[in-house]
Amino acid sequence: MAINAPALPPPSRFNLHHRLGRGAQCSVYSADDTLSGHAVAIKLLHAALSEDEGYKARLQREWRAASSLSHPGIVAVHAPVEIERRPGLVMALIDGAPLTHRLLHGPAFSIHEVTAIGLQLAYALAHAHARGVVHADIKPGNLLLARQGLNVTLIDFGIARFTDEPDHYAGQVLGTPQYMSPEQSQGLSLDGRSDLFSTGLVLYELLTGQRAFHGHGARSLAQAITSQQHTPAQALRTDTPPALSELIDRCLAKHPAQRWGSADALAHALARLAAAHG
Repeated sequence: MAINAPALPPPSRFNLHHRLGRGAQCSVYSADDTLSGHAVAIKLLHAALSEDEGYKARLQREWRAASSLSHPGIVAVHAPVEIERRPGLVMALIDGAPLTHRLLHGPAFSIHEVTAIGLQLAYALAHAHARGVVHADIKPGNLLLARQGLNVTLIDFGIARFTDEPDHYAGQVLGTPQYMSPEQSQGLSLDGRSDLFSTGLVLYELLTGQRAFHGHGARSLAQAITSQQHTPAQALRTDTPPALSELIDRCLAKHPAQRWGSADALAHALARLAAAHG
């Protein structure tokens, strides 16, 4: 009598290596794509969340947002994937580290580096905003600085918003409390000007080594961001050009209408600064 051997699972297209980072919902791994022969990064939901429809839907929205973008300053997301029943995304592997690493371990960022990083981020946001995508989680941890040179790549569109449809997350406070705009910390609908506020927070921290607003817990932080005035960057770092300090002040205006009107406008201002202080 013939004995039917159990079917073997098909070999995986991707060979996972070491974990590059771990967040609240996902981990990111380096991997080999055996079909293309290229090294890639793979973002996977944690096993405990792999059956949660809410987190799976958020991953699908991230795929929708990121796959609509093609820009050298934005990580390329290639395809959705499922590995060992864990949903995820296949992305370009970036040879770099988050800006948080440099902030923690030094050296301090020069004026030239701050303007160059800000300019690249503004160009990346202009591309995303023109396609109706608001990132909604701009922070040093989501900006990868190349190991060589000053190239910066924006990652993680996990809570992105789409401006051409009702805000899926309106009424919810999602994001990183230290880098939220006032409207985001109140659960209001967002447009691209929210990303510009967060950009101002990042540039402020790169310049001064300090965050613009402080609080004990998310609620205290939200109150500070919404109602308190920050200390101008130039007061904390005296070699800051007045125009750069004022540019950041405008990003950090409490009301969106008082900020830069667009990421394009911010990019033009940063380009002038970069030319003057290159």
